[in-house]
Amino acid sequence: MTDCCDIFTLERVAELEALSFSGPAENGGRIVPGIYLSWDGDCPKVELALDSKPGTLLEFDATIEGFPRWFSLNLELGAGLFAVGDILGLVVEGSAQRGAALPVFLRSVIDGDLVDTDCPQPLDLPAQTGIASMFHTFSAHDAISGRSA
Repeated sequence: MTDCCDIFTLERVAELEALSFSGPAENGGRIVPGIYLSWDGDCPKVELALDSKPGTLLEFDATIEGFPRWFSLNLELGAGLFAVGDILGLVVEGSAQRGAALPVFLRSVIDGDLVDTDCPQPLDLPAQTGIASMFHTFSAHDAISGRSA
């Protein structure tokens, strides 16, 4: 059965996959509705060039000086409910110049409060283009388990 979060996310990804563009990214600027990059605004220099061609999602080249507290690609999942035992999966075809173990977390809004769910398994992007995956099984310890968020 397809969940409303699946449908919401697939629509955003399909919209991005159909586009063709290149140019700079803005901190927090939407690439398409529901997909955006954000980073620590206190970092001395962050330059980001985006490139997208039909049939692919997104390529970006970043020049970063200093050590930002965060740099993230954000995918909105929409409103939904994750029960204990549900599994969230993320599968990516991609690479990072030197390979990278990228942390993954869910930021949710519950009753007006921000709640983060850390996924202990990182997304391990290889140095050469390949498939990386990450799965998180929701437990009773996750604040969003069993709550609409």
